[in-house]
Amino acid sequence: MDRRITKFLFFLIGDACIIALAMLLAFLLRFDGQIPLEYQARLLEYIALSIAIALPIFILRGLYAFTWAFVSLHEIIAVLKGVFLSALLFTASVLLMWNEPLFLGFPRSIIVLHFGLVFMLAGLLRSAKRLRFIFFNHQISANGNIVKNALIIGADEQAEQLIRTLLQG
Repeated sequence: MDRRITKFLFFLIGDACIIALAMLLAFLLRFDGQIPLEYQARLLEYIALSIAIALPIFILRGLYAFTWAFVSLHEIIAVLKGVFLSALLFTASVLLMWNEPLFLGFPRSIIVLHFGLVFMLAGLLRSAKRLRFIFFNHQISANGNIVKNALIIGADEQAEQLIRTLLQG
């Protein structure tokens, strides 16, 4: 399988798991670890709706097109925008279906908790490779060799942008 497809599927499945975990954690936080039975029965539907809204937005916002080994503030802001837009559409869905049995009595605080958790977890997933580089202070190339750092004197922001562009393919 092509490496790009593998990376795309890894982050897509990772995001789906993060969205599901964040919804579960949001309910656990909201109800102090004891989710009422009325919400337990509908939790899978909330998770499915949230995933169905968020993943297409993440794809359209280009969150799977970055080289995440060099994640920076720009990419984290892109994640924030994608998560915010999906939270906004989830909120609109809840409000439009407020009187439907699925959302009857839906706690609004879940939306805020879910948004924060998805942003933190998605940002952490995307920063994991860079954090590994920082904490373990070495990089491993595709063939398993340790990559040594090089200092380029005179390089500025333009050189950094050029390197990012070249690494993105």
